[in-house]
Amino acid sequence: MTSTFATETINFSPIDSIAGYFSNSADKIDRSEIGLYEGLKYLFCSHAVMTEKLSNIGNTTKSQSLIKEVSDAIASVAYEDMASAFAAWCHRMVIEYVYQSETSNSHLKQLLSDLKQCSIFGSTAMGPGTANFLTGTEIPIRVERENDEFTANGIIRWASNLTGKFVIVTAVKEMSSDNTYIVTIPGNSQELHINDFTKLLGLDQTFSTSMSITDLKIPNENIVTQDFSNFMRSIIVPFLILQSSFCKGLAARSLHESLNMISGPKTVFEDELQKNIIEFNQLSDELEIETSTNLASDHEIRRLLKARLNFALLASSSVNLEYKLCGGAAYSISSPVSRRLREAAFLPIQAPTEVQLRWILSQ
Repeated sequence: MTSTFATETINFSPIDSIAGYFSNSADKIDRSEIGLYEGLKYLFCSHAVMTEKLSNIGNTTKSQSLIKEVSDAIASVAYEDMASAFAAWCHRMVIEYVYQSETSNSHLKQLLSDLKQCSIFGSTAMGPGTANFLTGTEIPIRVERENDEFTANGIIRWASNLTGKFVIVTAVKEMSSDNTYIVTIPGNSQELHINDFTKLLGLDQTFSTSMSITDLKIPNENIVTQDFSNFMRSIIVPFLILQSSFCKGLAARSLHESLNMISGPKTVFEDELQKNIIEFNQLSDELEIETSTNLASDHEIRRLLKARLNFALLASSSVNLEYKLCGGAAYSISSPVSRRLREAAFLPIQAPTEVQLRWILSQ
């Protein structure tokens, strides 16, 4: 018996140059034999769209085009290597955060230049800020103003790209006014206490862990924005679409691999594979931007939160199907599908987590 839909179209083809580059390093990165930051330098320094401003006031057509191009690039990385795709998403979002600053002082201008050249890497610790914006949960870093700077104390429960020369962007809450700010924190700050890197199920080379902050001075020039709500509405659309894009790339790879195996007795999974391909194409369409302004509406945010959740679920489902079709060879820890299983296991706990997304969408 052969497949009755062997020509079913998956509406995604990775960008050849990007997928080709990362296919050569994925296994070695997974085994921590090499780092992934040379790959990030290649991606950001060889593809100009990766360093463009994504949310542009008054030019939503350009914004939509740029976000789609960056989304396709990150999905193309994830098609081969989820660790590199996730690190690229972190770095890309920090670039966007700095772009969206209303101050654009000399310090932030230099930081943006360094980020674009990959002479410093971006670590987004915006999980608490995003959760606060979406659900009103507490922000765990508190600051007190002293003259022209803040003094910060608190914790960052999880952040990535914490190696080499890096900068963290996160949300802080002012104790006296209850205002929320977005700030940059240099990775070499002595008051930043980074916990040990524990061995992870996958994505070890993203250098992810938690940290504490004790009496850290944050000068005014390090404040990205004092307008927390509008800042979040300006970045939430690319934030969610680009998160969905690494789920998309992972799902696409497993769907393509499964299509190549669906013959003989394995056609018992034909209906499941067809269902996943149809859902993949529908979700890809749902990543299109509907808003006519760079400030996302509640409806647009909710729609993209749902797409983000469903793409993560689809990625896990698609990898599990590939695993079953592959058979015993998939159980080897060195097999590509084994790596994709471990990569997919990260998606339910990546902020916003599956728990948070389901809770928000149930309201």
